[in-house]
Amino acid sequence: MLGSLDGSSQWWVGNGRVSRLLVELIGLDIAQSLGMMVKGDQRLPVRCAVASLSVDNGVMRPDTAVIETELTTTRATGEISLADERLALRVTAHPRNVSPLALRSPVRIEGTFADPEVILDPVSIGARVAAAAALAAVTPVAALLALIDLGDEEKAVCREALEQMESSARGRR
Repeated sequence: MLGSLDGSSQWWVGNGRVSRLLVELIGLDIAQSLGMMVKGDQRLPVRCAVASLSVDNGVMRPDTAVIETELTTTRATGEISLADERLALRVTAHPRNVSPLALRSPVRIEGTFADPEVILDPVSIGARVAAAAALAAVTPVAALLALIDLGDEEKAVCREALEQMESSARGRR
């Protein structure tokens, strides 16, 4: 039945909490993730979680998919096939905090519902590793410069996501 579904779906979560370790891992923040593994995980308040999905013949595609915490904004694109029970998503984290050791890269989630596969973007990671190697040729300490992440400036992500969700809903009416 779900494989033939057409329509749209909108989700909004308020006053939620999410694993900080998961947020750091999605952002490929090695330093923060290691710290969480040593100290133990914490629950981060979720400022908003918004998803507006178009569904065509059992294939869901996010028009908007955002989870925002005080540390990171995470966005998802791609599709989820309810007919084939397959995932083809691209998740991108935009951390706000500075990290001395991060590989920031989009993460792809592919495969079946029963056996999903997490794939790191080799191009993004390769560029950082190549820059680190080039800097290491100058001096080994300089290699760390390529792995420092200064974070993104804060934006009104929740408001923008809700406006985009409302706009897509109006467009479908």
